[in-house]
Amino acid sequence: MVLAGCAPTTSPVQGPPVTRRPPITLPPGHCIDTAEHGCISGAEFESRRDRIAREHLADPEYRRQKALERINAHQAYAALEVVHGSGTRPGEGVSIGVIDSGVDLDHYEFAGARLTEHLLQGVPDETANDPRDFSHGTEVTSVIAAQPEGSVDLKPYSFIGLAWGADFKVFAAPLSGPDPNSY
Repeated sequence: MVLAGCAPTTSPVQGPPVTRRPPITLPPGHCIDTAEHGCISGAEFESRRDRIAREHLADPEYRRQKALERINAHQAYAALEVVHGSGTRPGEGVSIGVIDSGVDLDHYEFAGARLTEHLLQGVPDETANDPRDFSHGTEVTSVIAAQPEGSVDLKPYSFIGLAWGADFKVFAAPLSGPDPNSY
């Protein structure tokens, strides 16, 4: 897909072409204030952002969450890092609520996440005997909350959530049917 005014270019990593946006133009005498590089030009911002974005695209954990590339999260993550510094956590300072079947707070993808759960109307607390066995609520929450560098033992299965630096509150709601896997 090519957005209006954008032309695809070849990405240095495998995958679909990277969409190039029109260059950032700033009025004369203006710059983009950054935490680590001071005040930089639009061209320097783009150069730094694109270099960091390529690093995200090359990360196997990032690549396992296919939707991140489709929505250009690598560009957004990189822009955050250029402006706020290399330790920036996507979603930091944001609170996200999830209403679903519940969440396994001990799931390996949530190690280090700021994640709490509120059980509504007597919904049982979820835990999994097998770390690859999880509920719909755990699956949905992991799309946004999965932490980088998940369990080393399960590395082939780990990925990064969209806004892993946010604070998460999961509200476990009762399901409509007797089957705990129905939703």
